[in-house]
Amino acid sequence: MCGRYYVDKDTFEEACRLAGCSGFAGGDGFVGGDGFSGCGSFTASDGGTAGDIVPSGTAWVLRGDQGYPGAEPRYPGTEPCRPGTGPCIRAERMAWGFPRFDGKGLIINARAESVRERPAFRDSVEQRRCVIFARGFYEWNRSREKFIYEREDAPVLFMAGCFSRWEDGGHFVIITTAANSSVALVHDRMPLILEPEEVKQWIQDAGAAWSLLKKTPVLLASGTEYEQLRLF
Repeated sequence: MCGRYYVDKDTFEEACRLAGCSGFAGGDGFVGGDGFSGCGSFTASDGGTAGDIVPSGTAWVLRGDQGYPGAEPRYPGTEPCRPGTGPCIRAERMAWGFPRFDGKGLIINARAESVRERPAFRDSVEQRRCVIFARGFYEWNRSREKFIYEREDAPVLFMAGCFSRWEDGGHFVIITTAANSSVALVHDRMPLILEPEEVKQWIQDAGAAWSLLKKTPVLLASGTEYEQLRLF
């Protein structure tokens, strides 16, 4: 599973650059143009500390804009995609976790193997896919030791997700898959990690998304708070 991750301003800007974002969407307004050089409004999480993102907190995610089947309508006050640029990718702040139907707690992860069959996720993964970006994520073993996972070859982790809307705004979940050898010694699940070139495919192409649900994520560097990260 994935129950906590961390992100900072540099990660945010690099993620938006790699994904080719067109701007912000939603309550934080819109920043147009080709880049995200003006990201002064970035904050990691409501109630979070030192960049940690926790369930029920809010975080920036990447989602599609109008211009392809199933895309979200653009927000009032945001600029449309410029002619000739194709479908857009927006960054939007959303809350982590789908409220449970019984009102008791949140669902923060969805299993890649069953996400298309689960009523709670089916429509979202078919029509409202998003990508969550991070510098890394945390996992705990049975002895409650905390491990940190990052990419050794890149400063950003892109994690597949989906979202939906409630009265208080957008909510997202992170899609998980079977752990690869770099995570399996600590936990049997891990986020479904996308390569930078797969971000737009996941968000915009339903056919590609179904194939990506079956992928094995890249090996990650791992370490504890008291030792250097290493690649398994």
